[in-house]
Amino acid sequence: MQPSLDPLAVIAMLGAAQGIFLALALLGLKKGRIAATRLLAALMAISSLAIIASMLFRTGYISLYPHLFQITTPFYFLFGPLIFLYVSISISGRSLRRLDILHFLPSVLCAAYYTPLYFQSRADKLLSIESMIQNYPPTELRIRSALLAIQAIPYLILAVAVLLSRSKKIKALNPAFGRNQLFWLRSLMAMLLLVSAAGLFRFFFNLRAESMLLVPICFSAMIYVAGYMALKHPYALAGMDEPISFDSSFAPEAEPSKLPVRKYEKSNLTSKRAEEYLERLLSCMETEKPYIDGALTLQKLAEKLSIPPSHLSQIINERLEQNFFDFINSYRVKEVQRLFGDPSKKHYSLLAIAEEVGFNSKSTFNSAFKKYANMTPSEFRRGNGEHLTDNPQSV
Repeated sequence: MQPSLDPLAVIAMLGAAQGIFLALALLGLKKGRIAATRLLAALMAISSLAIIASMLFRTGYISLYPHLFQITTPFYFLFGPLIFLYVSISISGRSLRRLDILHFLPSVLCAAYYTPLYFQSRADKLLSIESMIQNYPPTELRIRSALLAIQAIPYLILAVAVLLSRSKKIKALNPAFGRNQLFWLRSLMAMLLLVSAAGLFRFFFNLRAESMLLVPICFSAMIYVAGYMALKHPYALAGMDEPISFDSSFAPEAEPSKLPVRKYEKSNLTSKRAEEYLERLLSCMETEKPYIDGALTLQKLAEKLSIPPSHLSQIINERLEQNFFDFINSYRVKEVQRLFGDPSKKHYSLLAIAEEVGFNSKSTFNSAFKKYANMTPSEFRRGNGEHLTDNPQSV
């Protein structure tokens, strides 16, 4: 087979190159959830390897480098585990556990199966390649593709289930949380579903050499989407929604300062307890509405929840990617929006409603409302058919 390139192969190879560069960039990222970042880097790298392996065979260049034959095949059995673990860790913040290594056992078994091939001579490998080309698709490829689908699809379904259940729960309790991160995860899952659909279509209807570019092109599209997200929302890929800042508990509505990310290196807060505290916090915010207290501080809220203040601060910073007052103000804005639709509050001025939900100044109310609603309070109220009193207090 004479080696040759075509435009689609070039596009796919450019996607593979971008995937490798993105993986290296992710490995150098020191912010966010490091375990999730490492898993995503591995996923991008393996996607690139899959593209390169397909391109070598499709273009005939594998005959020039026969020692690369089947070298990437064991990595394909890492796709399912990496996807599930990345989504799970990114959305929950848990760390990798020792038992997670069991997810990679199929990949190890596949590597053991192909080990004899790896030690064959160049001539023997060329014979295997020639046989595969002449008898494409070989029975071995059909069996391997079926096993890969059986292994990967349940992981993909689990990842989608985790993402849907977790995002629905968090967004219901705190709609300001994780917009960019959830958008990225949904985009990633959509692209992975596209890759899976392409693979299943090829397996059942068109498992021929002519369709070999189908899955690599889909992988390239996924990498291009990841590259775009890395430029537009880099923190989302690292399991964050925005840079984390310190809490400022010295003044109830002080403007958050641009301080470095807090390192909770000496914290004794376990992942399980953090999840319990997070659920307790969000449930309290939704049902008891402590934020309507204009003098609410981190210390007061911690006492109300029976949570150590340092642990409460850590949860808000690390799990919700917000500082304390941004977190509180997001609920206040949500409550203001609800009150704007309450007929009994129609005669209230904007400032009166703001004070009722805990805002102590016009400037803080205006800036917080515009941050979370993308419009001023007056614009929002007019858009919802509300009318101010004859002499409202200007806000």
